[in-house]
Amino acid sequence: MKKLIVSLLVLTPIMLFAGESYWKIERVKPLMKTGLFFEVALDQFSNLDHILYDEDKKALWYYDTYSSKMPERPLGNSLLQEEGEPSKERHIEARIVGGELKILVYHNSRNIAFIVCKRVADDKTAFLEKVDASRKKLQEYIADAVKKHPPVTMPAAADNTSQVKVKLEGLALALPADRYLVVKTQTGSYEAIDKQNKDLTAAFTIYKEAFNRNDSLKKESLHPLLKEGMLQLNTSAYYDWQEKKTGISGYALSNSIQAGNVYYNMVSSGQTELKDISPYVGPFRSATTDTVGAISLEAYNAGGTYNQPQRTVKAGTLQLRLPTAYEVTDFLVWNENFFSLELTPELSFSSDKPDCRLYNIKDTADKDASPTETARGGLYSLKNSSLKTSIQDVRESLLKEGARILAEDSNGVMYYYHQSCWVCRYHQQGNMHYVYMITLPDLSACAREFGRSAGMFQ
Repeated sequence: MKKLIVSLLVLTPIMLFAGESYWKIERVKPLMKTGLFFEVALDQFSNLDHILYDEDKKALWYYDTYSSKMPERPLGNSLLQEEGEPSKERHIEARIVGGELKILVYHNSRNIAFIVCKRVADDKTAFLEKVDASRKKLQEYIADAVKKHPPVTMPAAADNTSQVKVKLEGLALALPADRYLVVKTQTGSYEAIDKQNKDLTAAFTIYKEAFNRNDSLKKESLHPLLKEGMLQLNTSAYYDWQEKKTGISGYALSNSIQAGNVYYNMVSSGQTELKDISPYVGPFRSATTDTVGAISLEAYNAGGTYNQPQRTVKAGTLQLRLPTAYEVTDFLVWNENFFSLELTPELSFSSDKPDCRLYNIKDTADKDASPTETARGGLYSLKNSSLKTSIQDVRESLLKEGARILAEDSNGVMYYYHQSCWVCRYHQQGNMHYVYMITLPDLSACAREFGRSAGMFQ
C-alpha cells in the first residue's frame, strides 16, 4: 500500500486587505470518495468551523473550532498528498456562487468534494466574534458531556506484588519491578515506557515544571472527574457535529507533587476504558518527595542485578566479559562478504581498511530461535593513533540520524532505531578503538544488556 501523507500547506501569514469575505461551513459534500485518507482529510471540517476568503488573492484561511493551539491556518493545495503522485493532481479552488462560497477539493478523478459555506459577517471583527462564539459553544457541548458522566470511583491499583522504590531527582515512586524503562527526554521530562510495548509509546510522563499541571489540563482537553488529594482522574469528551451528539472518548490519570519551588507533574497516556487506568494508580499514588531507600533510575532500568553466567573472551589484545552463551567468531572477508560501519566521520570501520577487524557476536542459548529473536551484533576494532573521539560524539551522531536515545552512561548508549533496540559501547585502549554493537529482541533484554555491559571491557 502506498504511503499516504495528510498535510496542509503551511504559508507565512499575510496581511489581509479588501476582497475578504467571511463564512461558516454549512456542509461537506463528497462527489466521489475512494481514498481512506481523503475521507480522513474531509472529516476534519465541521459546521462549527469558519473560512476567511480573500477573493483578490484567491487565499483561503481555515478557522478550526476544534483546535485551540492552531486557531487559523491557510488552506492550500496540499490537503492530501500521495507519495509519487504529481502535485498537479491536487487542486483546491473557491468561488462565490448564488450567495454561497463553494470550495472544490480535487484530489484526483476518484476523490472529489465540495465544502459549502454561508456568509456570517460583513467585517473581520464581527467574523472573529462568530469564531469565538463557535468555540465557546463547542466547550459547552464538551462540558455537558462531562457533567453527564455517571459517578465513578478511583480504579483499584493493579496487583503488583514486586515493587521497587525508584528515585527521579527529587521524586520517588514505587514501580513494578522490570516493567518500565524510564527515559529522560531532550526537554527534561521523564517518559515511562512499558517494556512490553513494542512501539515505545510512553505509558506515563513526568514533567518537572514551575506550576501545578492539574490546574491547566483543560487546555489539553482533559476534565477532572474525581480527586483524591492531588491524584486526579480525568476524562476527555467529544462532540460529533454530524450526529449532533456528545460522548466520552477516554480517561487519563494525573498527579502533582510539589518539591520546593517546582512540581513533578505526572500524566498517564489516554485510555478508552476506565479499567485500563488501573496500572497507573499504584505508581501515581506512591509518588513522594521522600527519596530515602530509593534505588537509582539506572539500576531500575537495568531490571535488577544481572545473574546469568559470564566468561572472559579475548578479541585481539582486548579482554571483555560476555554472557557464556554468546559466541564470538572472526568475520571472514571474501568476495562479496564485507562489513562497514560509520558511527561518526572519524570513527568508521570497513573491511577495506587493513587496520579494521570485526568479531561477530551472537547468542546461542536457543539453537532454534530465529536471528530476530536473539541478541546479535559484533565488536569492531580500529587501529588509529591520531583518532580522538568519545561516546558523546557517537551519541550526537546517532541523534542526527534520527535514533532515539533511551539510556546513556560514561561509555555507552542504548537507543531505538528503525524499530530495533541497540546497545553501543565505545572503548579505547592505547591506539586501538573498539565499538561493541548489539541488537536485542525486546526492550527488557536490551535494558538488561545495557546494565550488564557497562563494565564489560577488562
